Amino acid sequence: MNVDRTPRNPNLLVWHSNTWLIDHGAALYVHHAAGDFLTRAAAPFPQIADHILLPYAESIRDVSARMAELLPRSTIGRIVSGIPDEWIDASQIGDPDQVRGRYAGFLWQRLMHRAVFEGEAERARTRPV
Repeated sequence: MNVDRTPRNPNLLVWHSNTWLIDHGAALYVHHAAGDFLTRAAAPFPQIADHILLPYAESIRDVSARMAELLPRSTIGRIVSGIPDEWIDASQIGDPDQVRGRYAGFLWQRLMHRAVFEGEAERARTRPV
């Protein structure tokens, strides 16, 4: 969901012949929108069609299935629990632990509904140029 991966703003760093994805500040931009961002977990991501690395991607569904196996719910919880309180704006949502819980819920729902954006990405990847 990172809108910062288009040719206009790729946020990629090439260092020692390796390409690194940097600046993930827009990766969860849904939490900046008004309302309940959890409702957007199953939403498609049309901007994927403009992703700078999409022309180099393998089958999105194949990669997604392999990655999903590596990301059980407990791992999502462990990752989210590491977000420092100072990084959380809880003013609209609740205390930092509530925010972490909502992030974990969002990421889990996103994973469970990945077929929505996998299909969209796969169509964009395989469309004729």
